[in-house]
Amino acid sequence: MGFLPPEFKDVVETDRDGHVAFRLALILTLYFHRGHSADKRRAVLECFNHYFALVGAGLRWWVIEEGHFSPVAKLAGKDMSPYLLSNRFEEFDRAWAFKWHGAEGREEASDLQIFGLGQSKSDSDFRGDLSFLTMAVPLDWAAAHSDQFLNLAIRCASLLRPFHGYGGIGVVLGEDGLADVAVEDRLMSVAAQHPGVEIDLPMNHVIFTKSAIKGGNWITVLSDPFVEQLGGADALRQALGEPFQLAQYPGGVVLVAGETPEFGDRNRRVGTPNYKKLARVLKPIRASEHGGISESFEGRFDAEEFQNWLGRFDDD
Repeated sequence: MGFLPPEFKDVVETDRDGHVAFRLALILTLYFHRGHSADKRRAVLECFNHYFALVGAGLRWWVIEEGHFSPVAKLAGKDMSPYLLSNRFEEFDRAWAFKWHGAEGREEASDLQIFGLGQSKSDSDFRGDLSFLTMAVPLDWAAAHSDQFLNLAIRCASLLRPFHGYGGIGVVLGEDGLADVAVEDRLMSVAAQHPGVEIDLPMNHVIFTKSAIKGGNWITVLSDPFVEQLGGADALRQALGEPFQLAQYPGGVVLVAGETPEFGDRNRRVGTPNYKKLARVLKPIRASEHGGISESFEGRFDAEEFQNWLGRFDDD
């Protein structure tokens, strides 16, 4: 099975210092409630362990919370349980966060990474803040192991029971994010040409997706409340038809838009028909408002531009 669409062209962008600022990967991002709770932290640990068993040999750097990246090679063990299963997060109303990645430089963008944030109890309970877990694997690995990646998505959805989520060919950023306007301009150019590419900044998206989803992609994860808003699982199957697949898990469904992701290329008039159809079905539950994602003073990706990007399949 050919995994990458024929119009696909890999993208690796460097900044003015020659460091990898962003690149493409196959990503999966899941948003969930009550990230501080022991059951969610155990679920995150299981997802981490499953991810590590698949691709962990390539991880080079790790960090927790607001620390500094350290070499994975210096770790005596690769066990996240002492951190994630600590009772301090509930006892002291603290958030948790970690990131592991496989780039050569500790601050560079990596197509091999797992990154999570669990909101504190007060932020979860009183503000309804969402937590997230996002994973990325190299596209060449995905081409040979797409079934394993889909199994990872379904397994983590079953464990975490997320509110919503998505996965597909997406952009992963270095630690400077979009602080460099030149990098942001190049990212906007990629997004404009290839509508199938997911722009993913979950630290930003959690603010705007508390009651609606960001959108769909090759993989779309919907909890039961969203499925019910769309008429139920059977209605979703009927509305989407072939070649979509729908897998149910306790708490929601995982939609898969065909055997391979769609990349799209507006310059060559290559469309994204599955994603357009999916967008029409999901539009009633998609976020209608989203702030800008720029991190640079002269940023281009303001709120209007990003909201237009969210609706890119509506009139593509």
